Amino acid sequence: MISTRTGEPLDRLTAEDPRGFSLSLVQAILGPMGAHWFYEGETLGYRTLYVWFAQDDILITIQTNSQPADGMDQLYNVVTAIYEAIKPPALP
Repeated sequence: MISTRTGEPLDRLTAEDPRGFSLSLVQAILGPMGAHWFYEGETLGYRTLYVWFAQDDILITIQTNSQPADGMDQLYNVVTAIYEAIKPPALP
């Protein structure tokens, strides 16, 4: 983990250095689109979301410079719409 205050590595958060950033990937199931790998990060008003659908070898990247109010985040809806528009047709 890296301190967002100093840019130096952190072993743990402290009262003097309460925010850290660490890169990590997550695998999850996104509704009918199935399993995918993703990373979502944010810092000071910017958000980035990378989603990789291994079964179709599709990588979708979305970056914004806004932070929505609680409960108003639409990034996954945008990913869903993009995926539905570009995914390969189902084989008969």
